[in-house]
Amino acid sequence: GTREDAPYCWNIVAVDGKYYHIDLMQQWQTGQITPQLYSDAQMTGYAWDAAAYPVCDTQPEPDASQAPESEPTESDPSDND
Repeated sequence: GTREDAPYCWNIVAVDGKYYHIDLMQQWQTGQITPQLYSDAQMTGYAWDAAAYPVCDTQPEPDASQAPESEPTESDPSDND
């Protein structure tokens, strides 16, 4: 397919019997740590031969278990009484 009118590749994956797009290269370039799954409608700027691939019509539900863990913060030693 294409992304912003340039030749481009990404993947379609099946999760629990539903299909989703995943663009790991774009996510890596933008610094996303947790892979994101997308429906066809969410793939703005992308174009592909939709008849040749499974329909990705389900918007994934957020999964809190896959959310990135927050970095531990250091406490200020002056806070210790």
